[in-house]
Amino acid sequence: MKNREIFLFKRHAESAVKYLVPTYASRCEIQRDEEGYWINVWWHYGIIAPLTVQEMAQALGEQKC
Repeated sequence: MKNREIFLFKRHAESAVKYLVPTYASRCEIQRDEEGYWINVWWHYGIIAPLTVQEMAQALGEQKC
């Protein structure tokens, strides 16, 4: 997937999950493929999808406020 947020290390993906659950998502699963680690997210509004670059940036931006 072209826009999926990719992490080189599992610990970075695990840190990202802390920003997402429980504020934005009910659950996250860390997956791995040839590109690296990525997060499958169960969003509160009923969608299950891979975390995108924009969604991660938005979550981090809102945490800084």
